[in-house]
Amino acid sequence: MNPAGKRAALSALFPAGMGRIVAAMQNIYDEAKSIENYIVNTRRALHQCPEIDLCLPLTAEYIRKELDAMGIPAVQLSSCTGIVGLIEGKSGGGVIALRADMDGLPVREETGLPF
Repeated sequence: MNPAGKRAALSALFPAGMGRIVAAMQNIYDEAKSIENYIVNTRRALHQCPEIDLCLPLTAEYIRKELDAMGIPAVQLSSCTGIVGLIEGKSGGGVIALRADMDGLPVREETGLPF
């Protein structure tokens, strides 16, 4: 479907709020693009030291340092893995939990790249 067709389809679904939805989607895209290099570099750094199973001291330390640099209080749950960061909003309300696996897979890379 071409872009005009997508807009028309979305307008049919969200007739009153289409402008706000498109603006919000554009804001999310712009924010993601602004940190694209950071995300790519982080992924490459973590892939240079893959850890498997439940003992991930290098990965956990990397994440803890990144959260600390962002001013996000973090607690490490065990000696090898498990990090909890807490981001509080300006007012009370709902809670969102995000979870991610940090362990790697025992895969032999054949790209010749250092990550």
